[in-house]
Formats: sequence, C-alpha cells, structure tokens
Amino acid sequence: ARVVPVCHGGVSSSDKIVSPYSDASGNAFVNVMDNDNNNLPTANPGTSEESAGTAVSYFPFSGGFVGGIVSANGAVLAHNLPAGASVSKVGAGLNTVSGLSLSGNLLAFPNGDSGTDIDNVASVRISNGKWIIDTRDNGVGSQDNSFSFVYFPEATPGVYSGGISSTGTLTTFNGELATLGATVTQTADHVEITFGDGTKINPLTSALFLTADSGRDLEAADNIISYEASGNAFRIFTQDLPQLNGTFQPIDLRFVVVPLDLDSSTIPTVPVVSIAATDAVAGEYGADQALAFTVTRSGPTDAPLTVSYGTSGATNGSDFATLSGSIEIPAGEASTVIPVTVLADDLAEGPETLVITLTDAPEYDLATTASASATIADRPLQAFLFANNLTSADGDDDGDGVKNIVEYYMGTEGDDSSSSATVTAVSGGDGTFTARFPHHKAATDVEAIVEWSTDLITWHTSGGSNGSQTATIATQPVSPPEADPETLEAVLTVTGGPAPSGIFLRLKVAP
Repeated sequence: ARVVPVCHGGVSSSDKIVSPYSDASGNAFVNVMDNDNNNLPTANPGTSEESAGTAVSYFPFSGGFVGGIVSANGAVLAHNLPAGASVSKVGAGLNTVSGLSLSGNLLAFPNGDSGTDIDNVASVRISNGKWIIDTRDNGVGSQDNSFSFVYFPEATPGVYSGGISSTGTLTTFNGELATLGATVTQTADHVEITFGDGTKINPLTSALFLTADSGRDLEAADNIISYEASGNAFRIFTQDLPQLNGTFQPIDLRFVVVPLDLDSSTIPTVPVVSIAATDAVAGEYGADQALAFTVTRSGPTDAPLTVSYGTSGATNGSDFATLSGSIEIPAGEASTVIPVTVLADDLAEGPETLVITLTDAPEYDLATTASASATIADRPLQAFLFANNLTSADGDDDGDGVKNIVEYYMGTEGDDSSSSATVTAVSGGDGTFTARFPHHKAATDVEAIVEWSTDLITWHTSGGSNGSQTATIATQPVSPPEADPETLEAVLTVTGGPAPSGIFLRLKVAP
C-alpha cells in the first residue's frame, strides 16, 4: 500500500516538500521540509523540518489500488502491478512504468526522511507508450530518489481523476469526473477547481492529490505544488524551484480527488485483460488452417465480461473468416479463445500477419500484452511463385518451355532458364516404356499425372485406350530416400493391342 501526501494550507504550505516514509516497525510517517525563500536562480534552497497542513490518503493494495514503491536505485520494494507491467530505471532520476494503459491517470510522490531524499519533487509524463516518473532535487537537478506511485484506470470508481493544463483546460480521466463535471478558473496568482456545484466534493469533504505533468514542458518537473480551501473550491498554487519567491507558475497538473468517506472495500477491482496468440501459425493449405488467440482477465470471474478488439494486417473476411470485433469471457472463466479460420485464395502474396489488438473500455483495463500476432502462410505453390516473383502457375517466366507450376513440382527455379528439368526416356521395347523425372518433395499441394500418346495430339491417362492400344502407367521413386528432389520412374505397359511403333509420355501438373 502507499501513503500519499500533498501540502494543504495556503501560503504557509506553498514552499514545503512532503515525503512519506516508514520506520523499522513499518509505521507510516509524513516528513514536511520547508525550503528557504527568495533564493538565487542557481541556489539550492536550504531546508528544515517545519509543520504544515497536509492532505494524506492511504491506498491499500487490498482495496484494488494499483501502484508501487520504488527505491532510489530503481528496485521495486512493493507493488501490485498487473501481469506484464513493470518498472525500469532508465537514467538519473528517471524511471519508466510500462504495461499500464495510458488512458488512465498516474500520480507520483517522493519518499524519504533523511539524506538527499527529503528535498525532492516528482513529476510524471507519457513518452513512447510508457509512463515516465521524473525525480529532481530542490536545486532543480535530476536526482535518484525513492518514490511511490498510484495508477487509476479510466474505469476507477469512487474517486475523481483528471488533469489541468497550464492554460486552465480541464481533462477528465475517469467516468466519475465526467459525470460530476468540474470548473477550472485560472488567474495570475493561482488556479481554482470546483467540482460540480461544490456541495458534494469540496475541501471539507474530500482531499485533493496533485502531481506535475512534465509532458509538454519540463519546467513542470521542478515545481512545488500545494492547495488550500477557497469556499467550496480547491485553490492550487505552484511555484518554480529553486528561486521560491511566491510567484505563481502555471504548469500542467494531474489530480485525483478522494472523498473522505470513501470505503475502498466497496470499490470493485477493475479487471485487466490481455491477449496471446496461443496458435500462432497456420496456412491456406494443409491440415492446419486455424489460428487461436486467448483473451485472459484478472480479478473476479463471477460475471461475464465482453472484450472488444480490432484486427489489422491480414484482411478480415477475406484472408480469414469474419471476426465480430468482440468476445465474451463467460462467467466462471478467466479466459476465452478467439478462433480464426484461415481462408484459401489464389493469390501469391507471401506470409501475412494477423494482428488482434484489444480496445479499451470502461469495464476493464488493458495489460501491456494488449496485442498479439499470428502468421498465415501461403499455399506452397503460391509461396514459390511469390518468392521467385513469378507471374502465374501457368506462366513460363524464364522462357525455357516449362510452366512455372511444373518447375515448382520438379524443384527447379522458375526465373532461371538454366535451371530446368524434363521427363527423360530411359528404356523402351516389348510393350513397355520407361521415363524418369524429378519431384520436389515439398510440392504436395499439386497433382502430377503422367499421360501417354501415340500421336502427340490425343493424350490418355493410365488405363486409357486410343482405340488400338490400352496402357497402364506405374510410378515409383527410384532415388535414395534422402534425395530431394527425388527421382520418380514412370513405367508404361501396353496391356491391350499390338505394341505401337512409337509412344510418348508427358508430365501434367495441376493445382
């Protein structure tokens, strides 16, 4: 769990840094450090402990609140982050939190009671799809510092989550604030926010927690933030370190308002959903023409949960059977499967990637693994055509007189006339005729038939007759088992009629 403090009490609190910490017994304390006023722009303000009004809230893991406590060296001391989320130290005073949806809200606060930990400030920002927590010394420089953070998903009930820009624009980060509404008034000396009409949420009924947002302007990263009551409104004051002279500096802020009567035990845990490709390879030909994506949720399973998703890459309804865009995890189940049936086509398009990405919704939050991909392989013949940049199965791109589909079957290259093979006569006589030809063992998706003719006009298959002769053709491999391409031998036997004066064999290959 995390204890979160913010200075509260007007001018006397406007130059204070508050830091929670725990002693050896595990009890929680809040340290308040006063910063000397009217410093030079390059000065490091002197500090001393001093009492001041402070707003404090306790966010227990058991209440479903998500967050963590991180040491100055980046070690995560405690957390209840969902699967796939993590904290990483990436520089002096800089840590990233990945795997949490960016549509929610995250507040961070410095911890400490001694040494360099007692006079630091913290800000947050979003960069490259991650949350960044920036800790700085009151002399402005980046400095490693222990900190606590709390993450409020967009669906968090009971609290009011939002942001205020340096120009006084309000952004809502959860449904509670969107429903209640708030009014922001900014002057040259402060910014005020009134929630609703001020009767339900005000400084007497609720506590306000604030963190600087340094995403648009790093000037926000070294500010002290405090607030005081102004009737039913919260009056917020921010001033820039290290030259604390009582001048208000507008910055971007993130805030969460916690009603004093909030009972965290009544707040339902927001499920976190993730997706994985549990059968990630299939093809347009063969026994495996199905993919599977498994959607998993955390938390209670007593009710069904509908999860929405989108597809990209391979075309929905063309490369695979149409997917609806939503899937229900049944009551009593922690996961369900999105089955995907691959559809065959006649296009030589190479391997295609199907990406399924979960979309955020108020009923759940997204894990870092909110997207998964799988591969749809071409039919082998089409893969051959695509890999060699050939026009079609019946084309002859290298002009060697052999169709591309036959080159595929024989294991030769369809774009190189020097790479070719034919049906070669081996022997003949006494009513038999033998020929051999190569066969690429992987060419299992086409059908090869040896046909015979006595006039090169009319062709017959095994067992067929030309009116004068009847012949059968038997085909078998005659090369070593490890050979690829293998050599197949076709033996024609005249089973009816006189032996012809001449006979021809040809290889016909079809999809």
